[in-house]
Amino acid sequence: MVFIASRILFLATASSATAGPFIVSIVERKPSRQAHSLVDIIGLRLDSLIPALLSGTKMAREAIVDLLKFTFNILTHYPKVYQVLAISHLLSLICLSARRLRECC
Repeated sequence: MVFIASRILFLATASSATAGPFIVSIVERKPSRQAHSLVDIIGLRLDSLIPALLSGTKMAREAIVDLLKFTFNILTHYPKVYQVLAISHLLSLICLSARRLRECC
């Protein structure tokens, strides 16, 4: 089960161009009382997979590999996506200010 979820998340975050909003949403999601942050979830899954790997459970190795690939995608793409979103927000504020300035004068 963890393998399939890890593979789906890895593939869903393979491209920052198409997965940008998804990446930002899962990284910046504020956990509620009963929910965990993304870092907590990844840590819990890795903790549960290590004993399975050591005991020789089928697919444990592949699940760990895909979970680490997903983590790599997040660590690689999130800074770029966040920077692009911040710059586009800043540019929209500048354009809005310029429009208001033209309307005044």
